[in-house]
Amino acid sequence: MTSVSIENVVKKYGHTTVLHDINIRIPQGDFVVLVGPSGCGKSTLLRTIAGLEPISNGTIRIGERVVNGLSPKARNIAMVFQNYALYPHMTVAENMGFGLRLSRVPRPEIAQKVASAADTLGLSQLLDRYPKALSGGQRQRVAMGRALVREPDVFLFDEPLSNLDAKLRVQMRTEIRSLQQRLKTTTIYVTHDQVEAMTMADQIVVMKEGRVEQVGTPLELYDKPESLFVAGFIGSPSMNFLKGTIDSQGFQLADNQQNRLRLLGDPEPSLIERSLIYGIRPEHLVVGDEGIPCRIEVVEPTGAETMLFCLHGQQPITVFLHERRFFRPGDEIHVQARPGLMHLFDPETERRISTKNPTL
Repeated sequence: MTSVSIENVVKKYGHTTVLHDINIRIPQGDFVVLVGPSGCGKSTLLRTIAGLEPISNGTIRIGERVVNGLSPKARNIAMVFQNYALYPHMTVAENMGFGLRLSRVPRPEIAQKVASAADTLGLSQLLDRYPKALSGGQRQRVAMGRALVREPDVFLFDEPLSNLDAKLRVQMRTEIRSLQQRLKTTTIYVTHDQVEAMTMADQIVVMKEGRVEQVGTPLELYDKPESLFVAGFIGSPSMNFLKGTIDSQGFQLADNQQNRLRLLGDPEPSLIERSLIYGIRPEHLVVGDEGIPCRIEVVEPTGAETMLFCLHGQQPITVFLHERRFFRPGDEIHVQARPGLMHLFDPETERRISTKNPTL
């Protein structure tokens, strides 16, 4: 197992900086997900680790080696792309062993490694097929098998599930995570899908505009986001944000002094009358007889759960109910927050406000 260290890495294209002073330490054997919106720099960062893009400044280490000047081949990494990039005229076995053949590995050793990887990935019965005779999930397994036979120090995945349908994505992310847990190979995985990040990662790196916003476990990012961006990006559906101030009776919405959300305990004096952004996740809102009046715009029932998209004036509010409730568009309801599950942010800096109350 091998660790990866990214130290003060900067990447520029001409006068444009796309990666700003990136510092990430990835322990050996960890599954780390780089997540963020399109254009945030996550794929560029992955390509610099792979050696496909030179860095403008900083240091990248794989294990104890500084790999800045090394070619991708010399870094002993294996990369799986969004495009499977399989050779259509080669069988599954030939595709999986092609890289080893180029490295002049003896044929018996290639056959042994291909057979072992195929067994691991459930491809043993497909080794004589050509890519055109495979499903999308099978092609993705072949691409993973081509990486697996190389026995790399680090696996790199660049949005490998983007071309699959929703059901197959769920299946494949489970298989990738299960494979990594068996092999214990350090893995860096890029996606824009925060659900993939939450379900697969040991650690998540949230990126925005070429910078690292926050690094932590999935639950650390979910429970204690350090910025409005992380709070809105991590969690599905996204967190609700309301502007207002805190008084002795609770959080008072800026648009209506009569509308308040409960707090757990007395507010800290430093927060009284301070302009704030109150964050509350949709699953932490309840429908009751008091709270914020809302008009339901859209109802999305899924059977065991119900999603309500509401408006309070012009303020959108999403409510996620963990039970079957029968509402219709146009219904007027009141929503209240479960005490102790709020998040406070500074409207100017957009950073989390630390409080002495650990349940606030």
